[in-house]
Amino acid sequence: MDQKTHLFLYFSFILFFSLTIISQNFASSDNIYQLDSLQLQLSVNSSFQLSSEAPSAKIKEVQAELFLFPTEDYRQKIAQLETSGLVAENKITYFHKNPTLTSYGYGYLANIQTNSQTIKVTKKIAYPLTSLVGVEEYTLPTKKIDSNNPAIISKAHELAAGKDDLFEVAFSLATWVSENIKYDLNDLTTNSAQKASWVLENKQGVCDEMTSLFVAMARSLGIPAKFVSGISYTENPEVLAALGKNWAGHGWAEVYFPDVGWVSFDLAFNEFGYIDVTHIKLRDGFDPDEPATKFEWLSDQVQLESFPLTMDVKIKQKGQLIPEELQLEMEILSPSTAFGSYNLIKGIVKNPTNHYSAVSLDLAVPSEVEITAPRKKTLLLSPQEVQEAFWIVKLSQLLDSGYNYQLPLIIYTEKNLSVKEELQVGQGAPYFDLSDIQNLIPQKEESYSRKLSFDCTYPLETSISSPNQAANISFDCKIKNIGDEELVDLSLCLGSKCEVVNLLPGRETEIVTKVQETDPGWHYLAITAKNKFLEKKDLLSYMVLDQPLLELSADIPPVVSFGDTIPIHLKVQKISFNPPKNVIIILRGLGREQRWEVPELSQDLDLETNLDHQKLTFSNKLILEAQWDDGKNTKKINQENKEFIFSGESKTFSDKLKMILNALTNFFLN
Repeated sequence: MDQKTHLFLYFSFILFFSLTIISQNFASSDNIYQLDSLQLQLSVNSSFQLSSEAPSAKIKEVQAELFLFPTEDYRQKIAQLETSGLVAENKITYFHKNPTLTSYGYGYLANIQTNSQTIKVTKKIAYPLTSLVGVEEYTLPTKKIDSNNPAIISKAHELAAGKDDLFEVAFSLATWVSENIKYDLNDLTTNSAQKASWVLENKQGVCDEMTSLFVAMARSLGIPAKFVSGISYTENPEVLAALGKNWAGHGWAEVYFPDVGWVSFDLAFNEFGYIDVTHIKLRDGFDPDEPATKFEWLSDQVQLESFPLTMDVKIKQKGQLIPEELQLEMEILSPSTAFGSYNLIKGIVKNPTNHYSAVSLDLAVPSEVEITAPRKKTLLLSPQEVQEAFWIVKLSQLLDSGYNYQLPLIIYTEKNLSVKEELQVGQGAPYFDLSDIQNLIPQKEESYSRKLSFDCTYPLETSISSPNQAANISFDCKIKNIGDEELVDLSLCLGSKCEVVNLLPGRETEIVTKVQETDPGWHYLAITAKNKFLEKKDLLSYMVLDQPLLELSADIPPVVSFGDTIPIHLKVQKISFNPPKNVIIILRGLGREQRWEVPELSQDLDLETNLDHQKLTFSNKLILEAQWDDGKNTKKINQENKEFIFSGESKTFSDKLKMILNALTNFFLN
């Protein structure tokens, strides 16, 4: 029985992958979020009804003001505007002199070009802010953004504690809201916007509520923040089910950075420090409850009823795909692991630009791989910075141990930058406990470890010839500073041996140790390097091989009748860590010999066969033999033999004579 290798690309993973990544087309203009520009046609329409409250009702004039209007800024331009109203002061006003008691429509049709420009923060802005000339009013509480609420103040100060970088503080607030407030379209959150304090207490809301809480937290820290109303494109299934279309009203925030300007933060889209090209800005203000429309009329006994606004967007032309600025890599602690083992996946993100950049990382895995912590990791990278994110995964124990598996793992960003690696799973591969993996994650997860390199020399495997023998293993590790700054007070540990060094750029140091191992199997030695600014950890994996051993057993009926088929069940068990190689199993008896060959006994082997009754006697012997070696060049042959005795019986006088004849034949032949 040859052990098979099965390359699995599971249907479950194909489905997941197609839904999350392929459907968004990495390198296609169909990925609307990643375009540099869009030419859009926005139509906004509504109506109001005039009706009499008495027979003598009279009306002289009506004025309707529409405040949701796409003014021009650095990222959107109005190419054409059609409206019957008067455009002035970021609103459209509609006048009706001596109107009749009927319904009136109003609205506009605008051709808008949006682009992907962002206000970039290229340097650290100190927090807390000390000068807020002209923007102080955006730090004040409002009806829905109750930034003076004690719970909001407490949580915001908790998240900002120890931080002196404004972008880092804003990012911390945005990340917490995004990860802890559940996006939930229910009657409480969709019929009317809830207060920020309500959102904090109930941990739910839609984009407006999430934005209100974020803005309230920022204002409670003295950081000016606006609430922005607009429309954007979404592929959220909840929104599509509720509205039946992709374009929907949306709310996001803008945070003021001194000497830079107003920087966008969209918590529902995980866009921190920018917004994508699908966002059409219609208004910014102090509170989400600011009215979209306002009506005034001069009348006697006349009632005005207004109806909701309807918005629709059509894409007229698409721009070009934007090249991704960030660089993404993946590392797997052990490219090969055993069934049921834990493993560590590392994502490395590089920001080669001269501005801050936030990124959300997600890990896509097949259903046979369990992620033990939240999949999404959100990182903030300063100019030229590199950071790391970690996922602990566990391999299923339900996989068929008779196969080797090749499982794809993908890390991707909200902008669909992705990297793929493959994980091998099979018998005899390293096994890691959860504690082994947890000890490898730095205390500060985003700590960058690539300013150091480890180059360790040691035997990947060693052998012991008896249970009482100890294997002596030497480890020699060179640690090199591959960064551009001196690493001061660097604590190095190789196993239990530790020392503290200073390393200049380009210089290396050496640490050597020895360990003794008496137990066969996989073993691990930790190597760590740590100071105030960085932390790097790794596990050195090595095998201690014992002598390959197996054990034979057989399930044979104690009594067999002449004329019946004789069922034989054989079991070959591996009783050593080191699997026997080039195994030959031989079964002799009743005038025949049967052989099985196995290149490697990596798991217990069950063999079934049937023996012919024609050679049966009153007392019968079967010999089960196994031969194997250790797979080395020396190929020392090992052997195991077992004998099994069972009785035969006859049902007829004729069968009895045949069994006597078989016994006589065996006597004279042997």
